[in-house]
Amino acid sequence: MEKIAYEIEELLQEKLSCYRQLGSVLEKEKEAIASINVDALWQSAGYKKELAGRIEGLRAKILSLIEEKLSGMEMDVRSFSLAYLVNTLPISKKAKTGLRRVKVDINTAKDRVVQQAKFNQTQVRKYLMVVDDIMSIIGDNSAQVQYTGTGMMPGQKKHNCMFRAEV
Repeated sequence: MEKIAYEIEELLQEKLSCYRQLGSVLEKEKEAIASINVDALWQSAGYKKELAGRIEGLRAKILSLIEEKLSGMEMDVRSFSLAYLVNTLPISKKAKTGLRRVKVDINTAKDRVVQQAKFNQTQVRKYLMVVDDIMSIIGDNSAQVQYTGTGMMPGQKKHNCMFRAEV
């Protein structure tokens, strides 16, 4: 049983590494937002997607390992709970302590990623509002807000041919 705990801990360490890399990507994204570097933002989006895929893959590996070695524990990718896993694994207290430590580190890294992602999202919205204000002034349409923060344009408005684009 200790062998499975070691294998799971290795996978969790790899997952922790992915979350830390994701945090670094979000820091670089923050810089790209501040400098309005669209190319870097697209690159960042690709890295985030890749890391998210790796995290999901690691979760699936852990589940297949559990299914293979411990037939009594049933979890799927959507209902995966690391806390439940650590509490129910039939391993020594020392091994559980190691898994719990990694679990806490992963949760801390996740919280940082969530906070950074929210901050970046807020910054993007602020920049879009500034662009909206500039476009309102240029298009002489200052009475109507063009970007509502929901990704949609409010109502119909008089078209300005210089800025008109249909999607």
